Amino acid sequence: MKTLQELVALLESRGDAPALSWKEGKELKAESYRELFCRINDLSRGFLELGLTPGDAVALFSHNIADWICLSLGLNNAALIDVPRGENTTEDEITYLLEHSQAKAVIVQNATFLDMVNKQEHENLEMIFSIEEIQGVDNIRSIREKGRKSEKVLPSVNENTTASLIYTSGTTALPKGVELTHGNFCSNIRALVDILPFKSDDKVLSILPAWHVLERMAKYIGLSVGAETFYSSFRTLRKDLVEQQPTIMASVPRIWETIYEGIMKKVRERNRLQRTIVTLSLKAAADYSKHKFVLNPLKILEYPLYRFADSAVFKKLRDRLGGRLRFAISGGSSLPRHIDDFFAAAGVNILEGYGLTETSPVIAIRVPGGSSSHTVGPVLEAVEARIVDQESGKLLGPFEKGVLHVRGPNVMKGYYRNFSETSKVLHHDGWFNTGDIGYLTRDGHLVITGREKDIIVLSNGENINPVPLEDALKESEYITEAICIGQEWKHLGALIVPDFDSLKEFCGKKGILFKEDRMDDVFGAPPVRELFTREIDRLVNSQSWVKPFEKINSFRMAYQPFVVGQELTPTLKPKRGVIEKLYKSIIESLWLSIHQKKKR
Repeated sequence: MKTLQELVALLESRGDAPALSWKEGKELKAESYRELFCRINDLSRGFLELGLTPGDAVALFSHNIADWICLSLGLNNAALIDVPRGENTTEDEITYLLEHSQAKAVIVQNATFLDMVNKQEHENLEMIFSIEEIQGVDNIRSIREKGRKSEKVLPSVNENTTASLIYTSGTTALPKGVELTHGNFCSNIRALVDILPFKSDDKVLSILPAWHVLERMAKYIGLSVGAETFYSSFRTLRKDLVEQQPTIMASVPRIWETIYEGIMKKVRERNRLQRTIVTLSLKAAADYSKHKFVLNPLKILEYPLYRFADSAVFKKLRDRLGGRLRFAISGGSSLPRHIDDFFAAAGVNILEGYGLTETSPVIAIRVPGGSSSHTVGPVLEAVEARIVDQESGKLLGPFEKGVLHVRGPNVMKGYYRNFSETSKVLHHDGWFNTGDIGYLTRDGHLVITGREKDIIVLSNGENINPVPLEDALKESEYITEAICIGQEWKHLGALIVPDFDSLKEFCGKKGILFKEDRMDDVFGAPPVRELFTREIDRLVNSQSWVKPFEKINSFRMAYQPFVVGQELTPTLKPKRGVIEKLYKSIIESLWLSIHQKKKR
């Protein structure tokens, strides 16, 4: 399979097997592979009947619904380019995407997206269609009707034909349009089908934003092997896991962090003796799981505790996940170590992978059965990888940390209409600078430790990677998010987003009045300050792996949780630049506290 057109052609051979399924109210709906094949081809010819020609861009603004993949493949099957965007898109982003991509048509899911499109005139835009019924707007059914009657021959495509312009989530000033080809996507499909055990009788649960390239790739793989994809949402996820009993899902770390936090909250609610027993059992279970294939006499002591943890916690967890989950793919950001260890002990197989939109997306991924905890697995066979010293450009060896460069058939054409940004990351010899820092182990497994652009340089020249420190802080039951701050400062500080439920419970025990409109009083209460100081010292400052200059000298609190589309990207990564602007006054206060006191 070299093009997405070939993927579409393959669908018909799957016959009446379910391809896509979803819930409408309480009713379960499904579409067979044969029906999907017909719908995609009708849409493809319908697009051509509208006067669109190969290479034209069509914007697709929708949440993650079954119509999305039909429309996306319908466009690509007709040699057209999709320009997707979904949840938490702003009016400014919509305007920029339409103008920069020079889209000739736009498909909106609902009136909310339509209103954002209509806020301004768009020079190249000729047609607007809707997925849902909107008065005065042509529905996508009209496109299919045109296609059903059409005799147009679909134009041919090749590996170099552009399939999609996926605009980055805009953690910097302006989104960049990543230009991905049919060959980019299909090289990743082929590589992943070879190493991941997707099967025709699998049910793949779809939960991430539709335009996110990891979610898109999971759908492509499912379709290529004849699996069923069920559409869920964050609102219905818990219920859908139990009812639909998926065998595979693509995910982001925040899903697993939320599940873990829910379990640990229930553990903390038990009486002191029960809490102590369960906590010790969970720790022993994690240790046992990591070392169960190693000759170690301690395993004899750990095994009973592991069995207790399995019956008291892990079995219930697996049941909550539907009881049939064979594996989950996790991407978008790094999986914290304590989360990785917990789910490994629980028998939940999370295959952490790594990639970028620019690499369509997967560069490396753990292989089922492989011993690769705390790594993102081996680099895909068709992809070359090298670690380069940040300053000298020298190639580095195993376990030497530097910037990751990759080369292969999955690497983008470039950033659309943006030669200057393309030339910064894509070299003439095909090597792409990922901007991520990491190293390769001796057996070829990749470890990612942070982003080059996120490195904090203190005024004394010391370089700090904030990600491990932030991940460590998030192990606290009282901390939801943590952002390290300190560029050109004397010492490091942190902006803490508390777990407001846990903090409220703590305040109740200490007799502190917790009022959402009086958070200054809450954060200023000595027991609260002492609580967070202890947590920072316990999880970071007292740890042997933390260097003296990496210790967190002071902190400030955020007054509300971070929000997707504001402080967080759709894959729940922090937008550091946005956060620094939104919390400017708090960060200035943090700077003063650090520079007006002696080092702790």
